[in-house]
Amino acid sequence: MAVGETQVAIEMLDPRSGMSDHYTTGTHEVIAISGESQESVELQLAPDIRITDVSQYTDGKSNIDLARLVVTVENTGTAPAWLTDFAVRGAPNWATNEELIVGSGIPYFGIQETPAEALIEAGESQQYVADESPFLFDEDGIMCDSGDEVILLVGISDGSHIRLDLDVSYGGDVYTVRFGETVCSALSISITRQRLAHANPSIRGAT
Repeated sequence: MAVGETQVAIEMLDPRSGMSDHYTTGTHEVIAISGESQESVELQLAPDIRITDVSQYTDGKSNIDLARLVVTVENTGTAPAWLTDFAVRGAPNWATNEELIVGSGIPYFGIQETPAEALIEAGESQQYVADESPFLFDEDGIMCDSGDEVILLVGISDGSHIRLDLDVSYGGDVYTVRFGETVCSALSISITRQRLAHANPSIRGAT
């Protein structure tokens, strides 16, 4: 920190090139210099991410959006973080059962429009809406009176990911949305298990 400066900025995210490297977590030392003397202070940059809720997306523009998920994320750590990807396993819509891309560092925007909106600041929470429609049924005549056990994988900016085991109950009315595909007007989703995994960034799929 140069003489005369009163504050210092640490770059968290630079998406201008289309890619982004996550900042280094851990303890950082800031040194302030004044003449021949100097003072130092330690900064602890350590996000702590937890999923607090998974629910049905009900604010969409059409009924097909009822097949999407809203994920509420809380950061109880000391530095910002962001999500990078979502993947679902065991969903009715087989086309959404994809591998999780880990270690990309690129923020997942969803309903967010700017990098600043995609950040989860320390001590705050953020909602993300997944782009995919995992609860879109590919056949007519489905009855919204059953359920599934589904796995949701959530990629985090530092290369780790969270695995959520979900119990999903289908209810409400059946809506036909396109090409004979249907959605249920009500989903009840509960998180039965949540765990953090530090995946190897070279592995495209996470377990």
